[in-house]
Amino acid sequence: DAHRLEVRRRPADQVELGAPPILTEDGWLVVYSHIQNYFAGRPTFGIEVLLLDRNNPRLIIGRTAWPVMVPETQYEKNGNVPNIVFPSGALIEGKRLNIYYGAADTHSCVASVPLDGLLASMKSGGFRTYITRFAGNPIISPRLGQKWEESGTFNPAAIEIGGKIHLLYRAASDGYVSTIGYASTSDGYSIDDRSSSPVYQPRDVFESRGCEDPRVVMIGNSLYMFYTAYDGITPRVAVTSISKDDFLSKRWNWTKSFVITPPFIADKDAAIFPEKINGKYLFIHRVDTVICGQYIDTLDFSKEKITECVEILEPRRGLWDEQKVGLSSPPIK
Repeated sequence: DAHRLEVRRRPADQVELGAPPILTEDGWLVVYSHIQNYFAGRPTFGIEVLLLDRNNPRLIIGRTAWPVMVPETQYEKNGNVPNIVFPSGALIEGKRLNIYYGAADTHSCVASVPLDGLLASMKSGGFRTYITRFAGNPIISPRLGQKWEESGTFNPAAIEIGGKIHLLYRAASDGYVSTIGYASTSDGYSIDDRSSSPVYQPRDVFESRGCEDPRVVMIGNSLYMFYTAYDGITPRVAVTSISKDDFLSKRWNWTKSFVITPPFIADKDAAIFPEKINGKYLFIHRVDTVICGQYIDTLDFSKEKITECVEILEPRRGLWDEQKVGLSSPPIK
């Protein structure tokens, strides 16, 4: 009707009022249930918050960018009606907003969130305002006449040595077989130097259809490059290394490469912490949809293999990362 506030993100979604509105100095807080895909057969319950104008509560002046809660715990996933969190009460206690909710239509529960942080994220639009894209993007693009990178130049690894940033980027050929190209920049934005041909390319059967998405760390006087080796069937993690002197001199004397994850299991997005932790190296990779870890004793990858998936991060149903998660850059201390 004419007085309805449209807060659904998509026509297939549904919203239901949760707790009574709470008046704050910033406006009316409304904690409500947002149910994704309610009319599409795969409902995902989440708790979200609106901020309405104090004097004109029909005006939305802020909202959470995504649910602040979705079913995650055992008592929210299992019960009379599984996978439900439904808010029914909310109170401000000191500097926190307490949300009282039903879990799986079986239990009454409470959760809390810092009020100042919640209000700030709602009014700013979330983390999106914290990112500033470089006005001169893209800094590396495919070059005409260079068949080895004609279809794409993307997913670069970055490492700083001696005040210069070195980039190793994935270059896709006209046949979409990937190799690794090189570029460098002194200021982090403008490219000073760029290779005219691949600095690393397939050398073995396990990477015959491409070397993809490199990550680089320096340990001692060696640079280790972890990348996705693709044979046309299963992506797996491989590693090679090069001395610091050869790298800076652009002598591309890479060591023998080793594929280190099991066959027939899709594994990628890999790197290693650049120093030991409790006497071991921690290796991070993605199996299927989750980020996994495994400790290894040495950097002798002719012997060290990755056989474990100890889960570190997994997708969250109903949130922006519900499909899969994978490592971006190597960890920075």
